Amino acid sequence: MKNIEYIVTGMRCAGCSGAVQKKISTIDGVTNCNVNLLSGLCTIEANEEFDEKIGLNTINQLGFKAEIKNDNNYSFGNDYYYKGWELIVSIVFASISLLYNFGSMFNWFVTPNPILNTVISMILALPVVVIGLRFYIPGYKFLFKGYPNMDSLVSLGSSVAFIYSLILLFIAIFTGNSSYTQNSMFEAATMIIALIYLGKFIEQSSQNNARDSISGLLDILPTDAIVLEKSEAKAPYDGKEVEKCVNLIEVGDLVVVKAGERIPVDGVVKSGTAQIDSSSLTGESEPRDIQVNDTVLGGYTVLSGKIIVEASKLMGDASINTILRLVSESQNNKSAVTKIVDKVSYYFVPVILAISFITFIVWFFITKDFSFAINRFIATLVVACPCAIGLAIPLANVLSSSVSIKNGLVYKNTDIHNSMSKIDTAVFDKTGTLTTGDFSIKNIELLAENLETKDGKSQLITIDSVLSIIAGLETNSNHPIAKSLVLAAKEKHLTAKPMTNFTDYSSKGISGTSDINNTEYFFGNNKLVSEVLNVEKDSDSLYLFTNTQLLAAITLTDTEANGVKTLLDFLQKKNIHIVMLTGDNKDTAQRIGKRLGIQDIRSELMPSQKYKIIKELKAAGKKVIFVGDGVNDAPSISESDIGISPYGSTDVATDNSDVYLLNKNLSTVKRAYKISTYTAKIIKLNLVWALSYNIIGIFLASGIFSFAGILLQPWMSALIMAVSSICVVLTSLSVKFKFRKTK
Repeated sequence: MKNIEYIVTGMRCAGCSGAVQKKISTIDGVTNCNVNLLSGLCTIEANEEFDEKIGLNTINQLGFKAEIKNDNNYSFGNDYYYKGWELIVSIVFASISLLYNFGSMFNWFVTPNPILNTVISMILALPVVVIGLRFYIPGYKFLFKGYPNMDSLVSLGSSVAFIYSLILLFIAIFTGNSSYTQNSMFEAATMIIALIYLGKFIEQSSQNNARDSISGLLDILPTDAIVLEKSEAKAPYDGKEVEKCVNLIEVGDLVVVKAGERIPVDGVVKSGTAQIDSSSLTGESEPRDIQVNDTVLGGYTVLSGKIIVEASKLMGDASINTILRLVSESQNNKSAVTKIVDKVSYYFVPVILAISFITFIVWFFITKDFSFAINRFIATLVVACPCAIGLAIPLANVLSSSVSIKNGLVYKNTDIHNSMSKIDTAVFDKTGTLTTGDFSIKNIELLAENLETKDGKSQLITIDSVLSIIAGLETNSNHPIAKSLVLAAKEKHLTAKPMTNFTDYSSKGISGTSDINNTEYFFGNNKLVSEVLNVEKDSDSLYLFTNTQLLAAITLTDTEANGVKTLLDFLQKKNIHIVMLTGDNKDTAQRIGKRLGIQDIRSELMPSQKYKIIKELKAAGKKVIFVGDGVNDAPSISESDIGISPYGSTDVATDNSDVYLLNKNLSTVKRAYKISTYTAKIIKLNLVWALSYNIIGIFLASGIFSFAGILLQPWMSALIMAVSSICVVLTSLSVKFKFRKTK
């Protein structure tokens, strides 16, 4: 199977995206199709033999424009179909037309001749009708193809009002009977177009703004950079400075970045110091200092200083592109609710058409008044709004994705918004999550004076020799403790002892054989000591030993992660149960848990046991969020209702998570919770409003309550339809305004 993505332009409402999805799904070889109205992205899953051009031609034949999306294009194609000047013209002429029509009631702006008044109304309507071709052409085209959409409702309602009024005017002119003009609706034809245009223009602007806030991330990168030419000189940073296109920078290139400039690539600082602003990517508002060997990302701004950065990734693999890819994928992952709403939206227009025709027939049969029946037909057509329903979820999701980036996180799956509000249990891995994972050596206790080697020789045991042996054992490990000990040896300028025949003892330690004296060394916790030497030792330390003697006990300290107290306090106020999982011994786990204020502490766990605990919690009816960063955490992250991986997590953990943090501040999880729960509320509000509005609007427009004097004129229906979309837009925009600044 293979996935193909098309960028589709010209879709105006959920009916359009539904038509594309339904048509593509009928093609042989296509097993799944998903269309996102807001991003304009059509994603299909098909067999390997499927020809991409078939899908492309199918979309184009429907009347839309499509192109195959390339791998590095994460932009959300903006749509400027509705023009500002056209909106102004239509509003001005429609307003004059409406006032002129009301003038007969108040005796203003009118001639004594009713027929001439109607002719003037027609002339005022013509500019708006011409602008209305934006609705008429696609509306009737999709109607005749069997895929009616929002444009079809608007164009049918407006054109019927205009043509019917035109017929009445011609009859009045040819018969000289001005009474025919009393039922003309030129003002309705114009107001329908003007008000719907207003709603669509505001809707378009908000959608483009939401897209820009995401795809605009690419704009923060400079197009060119200053790169050092390859130099034969011994000093690596004295090459000639040349300008180079950012897209052509290769891994290993040395990029010069000065104060006031943005770092163009992901890389490692090789020379210099600087103060940087990383808020555009991490959401951290406070500037921070960087120095040699620090990692930086493309998009950071150098506030002061000068640095030379060695590029570690090509532009296509840069963090910014990764973020955009994750956001793009998240918008195309539809929840069960979204799929139901899409299905309702797809069938909505045909149902409204049917209701409108039934309304016309019923009222004509009851009243024998053609004008009244046609008036109800038009009002019912126009009042219904599939756009409000179709936008209810995707617009809120895109805006939440937009603000999430500014707040230092990325939602990989927007389906979690509803799940987040139901979370009652938060589970954390300890090392590297609740704590920094940057261990420091508190104490090294030598347990032997000499090492008895296999060749019968005796070697003096020192702290330096202990560190060299441990560095040799742990050089290739990615475990936080291993990295910290290897770094400690490097800081003392010690050489790691060469080792072979490594054996990993899961959650206990490691062993390897020295290339120098052929001695097998073990380094691990008290469980490994007991297993190899049958000796009971304190669980607070790690031990270096051979299969015959203990050599040293190493005690390490770990500090709590940045923002952890803020997050835990927040979760406790929300009455969310907190659980800490760790492979550490009970005493160490209890000490750290007590310091953090955590009561439920599970220690001495294997990775499989962590996964089992998550399953047990879910089986007990708990809604679980899991935060972890390691390879061993991946199964637990995947099994939890919501998995979160902090910045710097392993690729496996990140791939399995639902939320990825762009910084190492754990309080960002608090922001993720707030944004998600608020977005879920907005989505529910949008859906309730859109559905209830349509139901009530259809009842009022169809004339069911006319006996009580409640009757919507067609232009009133147009106003209500426009307001419905605007309300969905405004409530969705509240997500952006509420979380505009990091908190």
